[in-house]
Amino acid sequence: MNKRRIDWQDGDEQIRSRVEAWVAGGSTVMSECLHESPRRSLHRLDETATASVVLKIHHAPAGRHRLREAIKAGIGYSPIAREWRALTKLHAAGVPVPEPLARGVLPDGDAFLVMQHLEGPDFGSQLGGGSETRTWIDRLARSVDRFHAAGFRHGDLHLGNLHLHHDQIMILDLQRARRAWGRREQLRDLAHLDFSIARRGLDVTCRRRLKRALGDPNGLDAAARRFVRDFLRGRSRRELRLGRNWEAWQVRVPVECGSSNSIRTFAGLRARDVESARLEAALRQAIDDPTAGDRRGGRTRISLHADGEGSGSLIVKRMTSHRRRDVLADRIRGSSAWRSFRSGQRLSLLGPLGARTFAALEERSARGPATSWLIVESVGSFDLDEYRPASEEAARTCSLALARWVAEWHAWGIEHLDLKAGNIRVDDRNGEFRFWLIDLGDIRFRRRLGDSARRKALVQLNASLADDAFPPSARLAALDDYVERLPFRGVRQRELVESIARLSQVRNHRWRGVGCHSAR
Repeated sequence: MNKRRIDWQDGDEQIRSRVEAWVAGGSTVMSECLHESPRRSLHRLDETATASVVLKIHHAPAGRHRLREAIKAGIGYSPIAREWRALTKLHAAGVPVPEPLARGVLPDGDAFLVMQHLEGPDFGSQLGGGSETRTWIDRLARSVDRFHAAGFRHGDLHLGNLHLHHDQIMILDLQRARRAWGRREQLRDLAHLDFSIARRGLDVTCRRRLKRALGDPNGLDAAARRFVRDFLRGRSRRELRLGRNWEAWQVRVPVECGSSNSIRTFAGLRARDVESARLEAALRQAIDDPTAGDRRGGRTRISLHADGEGSGSLIVKRMTSHRRRDVLADRIRGSSAWRSFRSGQRLSLLGPLGARTFAALEERSARGPATSWLIVESVGSFDLDEYRPASEEAARTCSLALARWVAEWHAWGIEHLDLKAGNIRVDDRNGEFRFWLIDLGDIRFRRRLGDSARRKALVQLNASLADDAFPPSARLAALDDYVERLPFRGVRQRELVESIARLSQVRNHRWRGVGCHSAR
């Protein structure tokens, strides 16, 4: 047993004795590890005579950050000190946070915090849809309002830091909490919370209810764009660098050329969580696939590889640069497959908005990467331009779901330069619709998506949907829903409808404006 004693900084004698018995290995105290990572760990301490408590330990850092953390601890700015101060003030103000009980430093130098153990499930497990979810959303808004009304901002407010305790939603993990200097910092909390709920897949109607309850929907949209931009910048550096989730990949395929054989070499990157043998089999099949479909004048060939493994079939796209200027541009900006792979990986960080990209390969020539290959997952049941709803009501439901889905990532500043229905995959599961973006090389991540860019996207989408698939009433309902979420500045609704109809007809695509008065 370590003879050094715990350095207590706050807490009563009863809590101290329980923790000291646990550190010494006392048999009267039972413990359960709730979470463990290199930075921190959570332990629940139980005794038969008293209630359970949670011991949160922040492990002393090593390496280059050791001196920095020692200085922060010396001036009272360590994570444990910040969380203790926030818990003490917020609990005294009646904010739904765990009760702080004690804090100190263990004999090995790790700082710890003892707080109330909360019985009940994670809050995220209650978000299943329906009227019950709407009730929880209202309670969540009240808890967050009380937290912000106390003058604090959380700093890491997502579903994982919310807990259900006796029908009350408790806010956890306050190591980053501090006094809020202005509404903008609190709006970032709300943007982070909304983003985590969106990634969980909660119905858009419930999320709109939460935004209305929290107030300031316009300010929240701006905060959401800033948060998503910062999230992508920070997460991309960690998740998308070579060696973490990607790895270099090379495939050598023998090809018969008359009486001799030659070797075709494909080099690029692949996602590490997918078997290389599976990807190589899909590539080999696609090289000489007679069933592959040509698009864009033969510049793109698409092959389906159905192996029945993992998440389903694979799509292999071969993209060829014929013109000299395209070859030169590929050498500067990267091949089509590489750009699609990169954009798809970044998009996947925001949730399942598009088909997941598994690999990008180039078959180089002396002039540059003339041919590139992209391997993605096969998603959805139909291209949207091929989908025919069973009834007018189904068309309206699908249109509303599509409008809300597009408005979501438009609000985040994401743009698809060719948002036609052929670049959207759809799945209809008993009236519940899900969509995915494909042709990922045309995705752009903007600081802000302007009205002209959004109008252009709506025109592209409207023009690519045939008249017999979605009637004018369904299209108008979808536009109304989109504009309610993302209004256009200084444009009346009738003018917007007329301009979209006029520009859609100019594109001369699938839509002819049958039954639409504005198209006349």
